[in-house]
Amino acid sequence: MKIPNYHIPWLGTYILNLKMNAQGERMKNRFLNEILFPLNDKWNKEIESLTMLHTERDEYGNFIILESNEVGDRLSMKDKRVFIKDYNDLALENAYISTEGENEDVVIHIAKMFLEMECLAQTPEAYEIYEIYRNKFTKFINTKKGVV
Repeated sequence: MKIPNYHIPWLGTYILNLKMNAQGERMKNRFLNEILFPLNDKWNKEIESLTMLHTERDEYGNFIILESNEVGDRLSMKDKRVFIKDYNDLALENAYISTEGENEDVVIHIAKMFLEMECLAQTPEAYEIYEIYRNKFTKFINTKKGVV
């Protein structure tokens, strides 16, 4: 199942907030820990790598920091427009959730729970993403009719 990189955190948070019974909680933990969190870690590493590529450095090779506060450092970018374009390209690249083998039962369970529960999206943007996954999970379940 294809998922744009920028949807990974949204889907993780959404699934995390679903209220489930004991079996559902086990499946949710497997889905998050074994499938989605590794994708999120990879996405974060790619953002970090992209940031390092585009950050200006001083003559000693240290990053040039424009501002520092408790949230973090604001780094000086070589060309902010190029960085934003590269970031947007990365955000739109697809990650893949394996729905076969040992992941199949977990994804089937999560898809069914996602479809059976009331929508938790509270903004138009979140609802739009919710609809995308409602459609993806519906198609996935329909392809698994003989298995489910």
